[in-house]
Amino acid sequence: MASGMGIFKLLPKTNCRDCGSPSCLAFAMKVAAGKVEYEKCPHISTESQKKLEELMEPPLRNVMIKRGNKIISLGGEKVLFRHDESFYSPTALAVLYKGDNSGDNMRKWTGQLENLTFERAGEKLAPDMIAFEDNGCEIGETSRLIQSLFELTELPLIIKTGREKLIESLLDINPFPANVVYLTLNNPDNILSRLSGKNITAALPVHDIDDARNVGDYLLKRGIKNAVFAVEADSPADQLDLLTSLRRCALVSRERRLGFPTLVWRTLEDENPASVCTAIIKYGSMAIVSTTDPDVVLPYLTLRHNIFTDPRRPVQVEAKLNKFGDVTTDSPVFITTNFSLTYFTVAQEIEASRVPSYLLIVDTDGTSVLTAWAADRFNSGRILEMLKSEKVEDLISHREIIIPGYVASLKEEIEQSSSWEVTVGPREAAGIPGFLSRKIKEKRKV
Repeated sequence: MASGMGIFKLLPKTNCRDCGSPSCLAFAMKVAAGKVEYEKCPHISTESQKKLEELMEPPLRNVMIKRGNKIISLGGEKVLFRHDESFYSPTALAVLYKGDNSGDNMRKWTGQLENLTFERAGEKLAPDMIAFEDNGCEIGETSRLIQSLFELTELPLIIKTGREKLIESLLDINPFPANVVYLTLNNPDNILSRLSGKNITAALPVHDIDDARNVGDYLLKRGIKNAVFAVEADSPADQLDLLTSLRRCALVSRERRLGFPTLVWRTLEDENPASVCTAIIKYGSMAIVSTTDPDVVLPYLTLRHNIFTDPRRPVQVEAKLNKFGDVTTDSPVFITTNFSLTYFTVAQEIEASRVPSYLLIVDTDGTSVLTAWAADRFNSGRILEMLKSEKVEDLISHREIIIPGYVASLKEEIEQSSSWEVTVGPREAAGIPGFLSRKIKEKRKV
């Protein structure tokens, strides 16, 4: 990435302040820090603008795949190790279509694809794309199959083919029924230029680091930046080695010709799981999933979610009073933090108990119960403040609240500072159904 002084050298140096900064140097420093776009300088020359565009381009190019409202970002990384900053673009997962050209079979398959949507920690997890591999059938039939598949879903489509005539037949269709074309042609010059004109992302195969350098040079000489490397290593182990080498050379050695996102397409049943997981963990920009089995797809999506969740920004939910079931004035009131995983774990167990309950979420900056308590973010003051702001006392006829078992020490503090009666609940969320069951039995005895 460009330094502040490097950017300053390309500015007009008039200190006109039309950009909103007191000087050109101050503006250059803001651009280098990513706080403002260099286009905000109204007097920059066309030549300087081109140089700045090249200078500001991340070492790993950012390739955007768009279809309707669906936007997939590939690459754009600036650091090799995630803890140095963050990974920006989660590995795009494409599910491979394995059906035939039967309309019923295709609709059944796309229906299965739509069911591959899961909720975890308040976020929806789902595949991003569809993949199709040309099996050599008649050109017209294959072309119609691709078009039908493209029209049946709203997801971007990636096709793999080594037949130039198939791509030419698809180019006659408007809109072009694919977003990424994986070309296995000996001479892709003609097709590449036509795809580039339609803003279609091209994927070209690379087998090793030297092969990738040659392909990168080939793409740059033709001014093609909307492209990805299709990693065709001999084994999953070689795939890992090549993915790592590509990322290291692009980000550490700053080899521009290797700064393209990567596609991993290994669909052999015995290699696909290792291939997909490796791509997610180690630098794959796109990976092909060879099944629509939810039991297989969900672990991939979960792994990706874990890898690409920024650890510096805890996933959190809104701090408020939640209701589960048909609550009444006698319903119990649980207290917990707004750490997403904590909330959904507790909420799941309350729902499983089938006892209508309230769950008050305290804002602890997205930290878990013990972490928040240790940092004095989950304390009697914050709990009482939330009880008051949510007007809990107006919704129930009792004065009892239930706190997590791990923070039992808060019981005395809350009771001394208010008229609330505190019950210490179970330490683990899994104990909530049994805890509520015992409370109901005790009330019946009374």
